[in-house]
Amino acid sequence: MQDKILRFIGLARKAGELTYGQTAVATEIKKRHSKLILFASDLNEKTKQNILKDCKSLKTLTLPYTMEEIGYAIGTKPTGVLSVNHENFRKGILEVSSFEEKEDI
Repeated sequence: MQDKILRFIGLARKAGELTYGQTAVATEIKKRHSKLILFASDLNEKTKQNILKDCKSLKTLTLPYTMEEIGYAIGTKPTGVLSVNHENFRKGILEVSSFEEKEDI
């Protein structure tokens, strides 16, 4: 089931609706393009706090994947911070992630 999240992230990247990397994500937040912020499970806490201070009103989600797994899924170097910039991709990722949380119980 967790692969569905990675598929949504990959599709968002191919559609040009995904930004990754701390600086690029911070820019998208400031431009108000971000709809959802995603963090890798092994992301440095300081980096996470730097992003969180900029996105107080945005939904954030810590994924059950490492930076290396996320980087592989989107075809780039390991990355720990992602910005989903389209509402439909945001909805899809949140639906799949909430379904997985219920499934684990």
